[in-house]
Amino acid sequence: MKNLLTLVFTFISLCLFAQSENRQKKIDTVDVTYSIYKLFSDIRLQQEISELKIEFDTITKSEFEIYREKYGQKIDTISNTTTSRKNCFSIRIADTIFKFPSIMGRSHYYGGFYPKLKCHLVKVAGEGICEMFLIDQKTGTGLALPAFYDGSCNQPMISNDNQFLMTYGTCSEGNGCFNYYEHISMISIINLKDTNSITELTNFRVIGINDFAIKDIFWIDNNFIVLKVFDEIAFDEKGHDYLKNIRYIKGKIKW
Repeated sequence: MKNLLTLVFTFISLCLFAQSENRQKKIDTVDVTYSIYKLFSDIRLQQEISELKIEFDTITKSEFEIYREKYGQKIDTISNTTTSRKNCFSIRIADTIFKFPSIMGRSHYYGGFYPKLKCHLVKVAGEGICEMFLIDQKTGTGLALPAFYDGSCNQPMISNDNQFLMTYGTCSEGNGCFNYYEHISMISIINLKDTNSITELTNFRVIGINDFAIKDIFWIDNNFIVLKVFDEIAFDEKGHDYLKNIRYIKGKIKW
């Protein structure tokens, strides 16, 4: 009889422990529609005093295409921690599911998973809004990437050996950009050397450019980038828009 009571007590204790564990593992769901800045602005990089310097030289379109084909983007666009449905995607981080819906006036976009930094990229865009956040997969810590323009959320590019992260912004109005911004284009580079988490990042270097707007940009190696650039978005006689004076250039980074 004593042994039977012991077994019953043990069984009840195990059941209660399992229920407690289930309660602790309950998944919370958080809608970030109006709280993305509050939730994921834990880290804001500081601009370095030393300016980023890049020397540009003209190349041919075929050279640019060759370099573009060789560049391999270091992101996973189909992460197993994300789900998506119409006008919404979700990211599972620890015991929380963060929902990123798109509503009138504000849209969220999933930019992929960066294995080097173990984080997701999320973009938020709307009227007067265009910002990007890197979100740590394990902790949910967020890093707000430098935002240079209201309407230029371009994909950050990691160098081929995972040593540098490049972001850029551009204004397509040519000289009309100076009514709103100091520069037509901006390029920033974040040093990822000896870094495995966004929590270890502290600053970035940046260059302002007034000679062109940027259509595409890719890494060649740690010292060189290639760009497809133009002067401005213009309109033909029928009112159709086009990129004026498209050209291709290579940039040498002066470290």
